[in-house]
Amino acid sequence: YKVKMGYGLHTGWAIEGAIGSDLKIDASYLSPNVNLASRLEAASAQYGVSVLFSQEIYDMLSPRRAVMCRRLDVVTVKGSAKPMTLYTFDVSTDPANLTAAKALTERWIDSQKHWKSGNAPGADDSSAAAVDKKSKAIDETKNLKYLDRVDASVAAVFALKKTTTPEFEAAYAEAIEAYLLGNWKTAARIFTKCLLLKEGDGPTTTLLTYIERRDLKAPSSWVGVRELTSK
Repeated sequence: YKVKMGYGLHTGWAIEGAIGSDLKIDASYLSPNVNLASRLEAASAQYGVSVLFSQEIYDMLSPRRAVMCRRLDVVTVKGSAKPMTLYTFDVSTDPANLTAAKALTERWIDSQKHWKSGNAPGADDSSAAAVDKKSKAIDETKNLKYLDRVDASVAAVFALKKTTTPEFEAAYAEAIEAYLLGNWKTAARIFTKCLLLKEGDGPTTTLLTYIERRDLKAPSSWVGVRELTSK
């Protein structure tokens, strides 16, 4: 069998405290923001994505990371009337991509450590060849510019993201825009194209099913926001 996990990410204030009785006490966090994160975690299964996060999380990302994310929907969740824009980062589950991303991440972490410490990989190897290699590596590492190190981390993220194509991303962005504007017939046509480009895509299937069940006609009260009814 396979185990699938979904993550809901949100940010905001919370109160930490101990809750319980003389027999058992647990630490917990109380806040509407905690509830929203919980709703997003549950909604990740509805959209068929591994990671689902709010506009607040998206706004905290650097431009390099933000462009890698996909806007999925605009919703209200139980316990909140405030519209929330949802995003995801399309994570590959292909073993080759995961292995490549892991290797690149470890390389980036290693370069960060050595850049800060002035040491280089192979520091515990005392052979003459290793010492010479270490000396050259230290010089190269010290000369690494900040953006060079950032590019190394971006490469790792890209390796993890190899699930979509630029054509698919452009088509989905066009479809979601039509959907939010209430042009559901146009949205359905483009969503169908998206499924040809990425078969079985969860968010595409979810929204296409939603508008098809309503005969591709947005209600007169439609303002580009739908309600997520499940917790």
